[in-house]
Amino acid sequence: MPGGSIVGERAFVLEDAFGVIHNLDVHWQFNNSPALQVFEFDELMERSLPLEHGLSKVRVPCLEDALLIAAVHRAAHYHDVLFVDDSGEVIPESDRLIWLYDIHLLAGQLDAESWHSLLKRAIGKKVASLVADGLAKSHEAFRTTVPPEVLTALHKAKDQIDPASLQSSRLSSDLAGMLAIEGLSGKLRWLGQHLFPPVSYLKARYGVSGPRVYLYYFYRLAAGFYKRLVT
Repeated sequence: MPGGSIVGERAFVLEDAFGVIHNLDVHWQFNNSPALQVFEFDELMERSLPLEHGLSKVRVPCLEDALLIAAVHRAAHYHDVLFVDDSGEVIPESDRLIWLYDIHLLAGQLDAESWHSLLKRAIGKKVASLVADGLAKSHEAFRTTVPPEVLTALHKAKDQIDPASLQSSRLSSDLAGMLAIEGLSGKLRWLGQHLFPPVSYLKARYGVSGPRVYLYYFYRLAAGFYKRLVT
């Protein structure tokens, strides 16, 4: 896969014979942030539920896991820009209404027992603050109802990933991600792949070929450095 282990997902688009566009986001790890590798496939599969829509052998995460995934997913996009409004305010991609509406719909299906399970799992995964942030944004947009005791417990949980550490700057977020990787060799491999990804990645990313593809190493380094200075 392009980019090696620093890239954990890839988007595919298919237009069928009827002109309908199908978007498929394929993940081979939870997301691209080493600091947010919350779930392993096996544990999600163990708690998964069958999708009862006439499709055979299809399973989906349980409601609690799905809500955690939705909350952590938006946290991985704190620094991605959705658009800049007329006043110049930058709207982050993490505030996309379609993502917040996912959280709203999932939260609306939880009963008291499910909320308790979600709370326990969120604290155990150290993402209670990220879940609280997602629920707060969902409430702001759609008046999502969350049991007050759940919100209180999420906010009071200790030793959790702090949203501010992911929001303060792209550089600090990258640093937190690198520090989350086990072992010096893993950290160096991650850094090396960020700075010098495979040539195949540059060809696919920038649509270039031949010797000039190597110029894009300098372009990518300069653009990445600038992006981390301003965001």
